[in-house]
Formats: sequence, C-alpha cells, structure tokens
Amino acid sequence: MPRPVVLVLLGLLLFSRAHTGAGGAPTPAMLDHEPRAGGGYAPRTYALWSSDLGAQVLDLGHMGHGKSLSAIASLNRSGCYQLVALGARDGEFLLASENFSNPIYGLGAVGQYLIGLTRGPLYYHILIFNSSLKLAYSIRSNAEPELLGSLTGRDIIYLSNRTLVRFSLSEMDKEWSLGIPGRGPT
Repeated sequence: MPRPVVLVLLGLLLFSRAHTGAGGAPTPAMLDHEPRAGGGYAPRTYALWSSDLGAQVLDLGHMGHGKSLSAIASLNRSGCYQLVALGARDGEFLLASENFSNPIYGLGAVGQYLIGLTRGPLYYHILIFNSSLKLAYSIRSNAEPELLGSLTGRDIIYLSNRTLVRFSLSEMDKEWSLGIPGRGPT
C-alpha cells in the first residue's frame, strides 16, 4: 500500500478514536449522560414505542422495509396462536393472522413473504405467509427443519432429514433437493 494511503487511514483511525472513545463506541459524555456523584454515568433507556398485546410473545420478526416496515409478533393467546403486525415506526396495530393450534417460531422475512416454523402433534411445518399474514403455503417435514436462508429472495433453502431443499416462493414448489449421505437421524 502506498505510504500516503497508510497515513490517511492511520489519521482516520486516530480521528475516529478521539471522537468515539478508545473502544470505538460513543462515550457517555457524547451521549449526554448525567455523571453520577460517585463517578461514572447513570444508565439511560430510550423508548420509541410500546404496545400491550394482551398475550405472551413467543417470537419477534419483521417484514417489509422503509415506511412499510412491520414488526411481527408471534403470540400465545391462551391456547391459540396468532401473528400480529405492528407498524415498526409507531407500534400501531396493522393486522393479524388467523388463529393456529400450534405455536409459530423462527420468524424471518424472505422477499414479500414471512416464513415461520411450527410443530404439530405429528409433523413439523414450514409456514409461508403473504404480506397480509394469510397462510400461502405449508411444507410438512418429519424432522425439525433448519432454515438456512435464501439465494435469490424468491426462494428458501432448508435442511430436513439430511436433505437440503430449495423451495421456490414464486412457484410454491420444490425446485430441487439433495440427499446428504452419512450417519444421523433420518
């Protein structure tokens, strides 16, 4: 690396440390925290909004982006389970899903869909919800699936029963699967 570039990078590093403290994080004084009488600074908490959902929250996720960003809560309503969407900016109630008989967990957004997992009495399911929290598709599995992500934003990749699967969200069908040989549960 040329010497002027190294000097510029070193200068930026020193400048950023001088303005953020040695650890790279803002100092309490920079955050306008009040000093304590015995030394140090009093902790501060910031609340953007809160919402009383009247139920136990099992999992949290999000969906959308920008002004349409929603916070999604998976709720236990004393024996029935439901997803609720709240505006991420203000906590305003937006919509709720139908009731389900099993808890929904592992929430994650892929494109315009919300993906969740549930375990029924006999099988596990990958649940695919549209932006209105309506169930668009359910994939049944004999073993607990592990969601691995998405390659394109229009698919999900998951591992179940030693099988790697790519599922198309636009076609709502399995694109391919690959059995992984070896020991372990089937």
